[in-house]
Amino acid sequence: MKTGNIYLTQKHLRLITAFILLGFAFLSSNPYRQFIYTNNLNDLGFAGFAPGIFTVPSVLLIARTFHTGLNILKASLFILLLGIVSEVLSLFTTIGTFDFLDIIGYMIGILVSYCLYKYCNI
Repeated sequence: MKTGNIYLTQKHLRLITAFILLGFAFLSSNPYRQFIYTNNLNDLGFAGFAPGIFTVPSVLLIARTFHTGLNILKASLFILLLGIVSEVLSLFTTIGTFDFLDIIGYMIGILVSYCLYKYCNI
């Protein structure tokens, strides 16, 4: 190992990617969504489902970092089930509102996670 060179392990790469995705999730759920809604802009629902697209892969990457034998398919389906349950519960409680686009965002997030896992080996 040469002095001055930085070698990223798989664990470091997963965590860096996860925190970048969490940053995008925060930006898409707070400043971007507020900007779109206050200016009455049509973004084809991206403000609604973007947080799910970024949050699901980041959660799975963090989980894979600490549980190397994690079954991605089972974990993805579990996260999707949690998302659907939270959306359905919002119909019967005063916490949150039901939005079908959130469920679509979770599904797209699972596809992004699978691509990161399968093709980028993260």
